[in-house]
Amino acid sequence: MGWFDRWTREGRRRRIVANPTPLRWDSILEETFWHWPLLSFDQQRRLLGLVSIFLSEKELVVPDGWEREPAEVTTAAAACLMLLGFEDWYCFDRVRTVVLREGSFRYRIGRASGVQEDVPVAGVYQRGVPIALSLEDVLEDCTSAHRGRNVVIHEFAHHIDDLDGALDGSPPFDHRADAARWKALCEEERRALEEAERLGLPTFLDPYGAQDSMEFFSVSCESFFCDPMGLAEYHPELFDLLQLVFRIDPRRWWKSS
Repeated sequence: MGWFDRWTREGRRRRIVANPTPLRWDSILEETFWHWPLLSFDQQRRLLGLVSIFLSEKELVVPDGWEREPAEVTTAAAACLMLLGFEDWYCFDRVRTVVLREGSFRYRIGRASGVQEDVPVAGVYQRGVPIALSLEDVLEDCTSAHRGRNVVIHEFAHHIDDLDGALDGSPPFDHRADAARWKALCEEERRALEEAERLGLPTFLDPYGAQDSMEFFSVSCESFFCDPMGLAEYHPELFDLLQLVFRIDPRRWWKSS
């Protein structure tokens, strides 16, 4: 993308965020997004600006029979929560379409044995195609703080992982030393998670993260934004590295509430 394209995109985004958002968006998020009251006034305003960009630039497909605006605003807010620590107006530029589906759906995955299996899923990210999400899971995760997970964050974390063109569970760090620390820690934590699952022991992180490095990154992102206190307590080095990725300390949301 040339300088002219970047300039016009950034100018358009500045104009979007300069316009006031509908007051009903605040009301929607008060009801559907449990993070909303934890954020400072400035963070709420920034989140609304990002939601405006998201909804202006992307197509969201909502199933028949569902209220469109609450579904769109809530989904966009969950994704854009991951961008609050940055100063620019980047907004998942490569994502063009998000398909919200009614209920869980089936997706074919390849097992380590080489066997292909159709499994029920709540979300799917694949490079170059729309992100698919179960709308029921989106609304349940965004409304219920005790769930400790969020399918929107999970799938958009895959997109962040994929920014460098390699969907391998290695998030974008500014320094190679941090990327090397992440890779070593990821392998160590995944092995521990896998062993705990094998022995039937409880774990703080979702055992689904033991599948591979990219799922481990997405599961870790869910914990970082949905239970940062717990992640910092049980996996402090993991928490510190994710702070470097997202440039924010979400524990402050709870301390200031």
